[in-house]
Amino acid sequence: MPQALPVHSWPQTLTDWAVIQAMERAGLPDCLRDQPALQAALVSLLSAAVRLKTVFDRLKDIDAHLKSATESACEQAGGSAYIALRDASAGATRRSLASYARTHHEWNAKQQLYDLGPDEGQFDAEQRETAKILRAMIDEAAADEAHALALQEQLDALRRKLGPAVRAARHRAARAYWAQ
Repeated sequence: MPQALPVHSWPQTLTDWAVIQAMERAGLPDCLRDQPALQAALVSLLSAAVRLKTVFDRLKDIDAHLKSATESACEQAGGSAYIALRDASAGATRRSLASYARTHHEWNAKQQLYDLGPDEGQFDAEQRETAKILRAMIDEAAADEAHALALQEQLDALRRKLGPAVRAARHRAARAYWAQ
């Protein structure tokens, strides 16, 4: 009686079996009928492709799933303090980006005016005034950015404190996801 070979990978074995069943239902091409070595190679390649596609298609989705679990765990463990800090950080980041965008837009608008070439005497006074305005806008944008970074650092510190709860939630979410 032949000895059964040990199974090293049930997913691989089951996928191979499914590929063989599909090939039998579809019918083997004539060139493979008397070639068991080629049949085995084809089954192996198709099986590997199916497993890869299955895993990689699901990998795209797991990041969003884990991010959702992380955020939910932070909200639950951190409570209203976490939610307030997260919202403040997001708002400060938006303000910082808007400040830089306004400064960039203003700079481009003034640069286009100067490219038209105003009168020489007026040019120097206008340029100095524009430089003051732009400097104030750049300072405001830098202050907004510093505030956003400070809030982000506080948020990161709070997330580190919540690390054990977050890791447990991510672990549960990953197990549930891969069990589907």
